[in-house]
Amino acid sequence: MLELAGIVADHGRGIEEDLTLNAPDREGLLVTWLEEVLYRVESRGLAVESAVMDEAPSGGLRARLTLQRVVRSERTIKAVTYHNLVVQRTSQGWEATVVFDV
Repeated sequence: MLELAGIVADHGRGIEEDLTLNAPDREGLLVTWLEEVLYRVESRGLAVESAVMDEAPSGGLRARLTLQRVVRSERTIKAVTYHNLVVQRTSQGWEATVVFDV
């Protein structure tokens, strides 16, 4: 998503944050995660440089984020959508198709 937006981030010392998310299903969890990433870019000018994730006790997602200041953005992503959203397990791991409103 950040690549699609043409985000260029600073490479200084990152800001670390913890994040816990819950959703009723994998599709909802993916959309919620991407909305959180988008929120940080749009409201705080921070891009996720890295994230270490694992399953939360509630079945949701726990992540330790490293964030960097956004230096430049080429386009705005208006929203993460459920339109044509697919999350599926393949023989090579998890695969998702997500449509963004740009």
